[in-house]
Amino acid sequence: MGGFEHFHRIVSGLPERLGPGWQVVYKKHPVEDSVAPIDGAINADDANIYDLVEMADALVVINSGTGLYGMMFEKPVYILGQAWYAHAGLNISVTNPDSLAGQIAEGFAVDRERMLRFVHYLRYRFYSFGTQIQHRVRGEEGSMTAATLEIDYYELRGWTEEPLFFTKGKRPVPFDSPLFDRYRGKGLSTSVKIPDSREPSAIVRAAKRKKLRERPLRFFLDAIRNRVRIR
Repeated sequence: MGGFEHFHRIVSGLPERLGPGWQVVYKKHPVEDSVAPIDGAINADDANIYDLVEMADALVVINSGTGLYGMMFEKPVYILGQAWYAHAGLNISVTNPDSLAGQIAEGFAVDRERMLRFVHYLRYRFYSFGTQIQHRVRGEEGSMTAATLEIDYYELRGWTEEPLFFTKGKRPVPFDSPLFDRYRGKGLSTSVKIPDSREPSAIVRAAKRKKLRERPLRFFLDAIRNRVRIR
């Protein structure tokens, strides 16, 4: 499809092609410094991406993760690039940009069951999770991107049949810390075990199971929001 500039030209033509019944809203990528304004469209750089997706009637992307969130919100997503999450029943891969406005106006219904199965596979069979250390770099085309320097995994898949989990809880303050100086010689035992509260309680697990049954979309969204996705 070409680079971002070509994508920008296509989106810039949508306000006129779609007509007065539609309002085009655009938002720059978080690592970008700015994006060229689009006549007849609304800039929403300061808005929350999840709020925008929830309010939208359709999304147009190149191949960003926003398209995946749009699918999870059961919104029609029109992909202008090569996206790994492009699948029949989940979104539309646009082969002719001139037909994009017509496709948006026509609409598209996401296959809910297929979407939930796909998200479940990603979350529990494919993705690994960890804490990333990143910095911004400028690519060959001049656009900004995030370069990952280090990943501290706490949930790792692909190396064994079952996922590997690494505990990353906070360490308790050691008893030889100066904080305990006032208690020295007062019979404070250094063998006292500090309870490990990092494991979820039975109540929390039951609440999560209930949420999965009754509100599966919100369950998966919250699970992904609270973690860092590793591509």
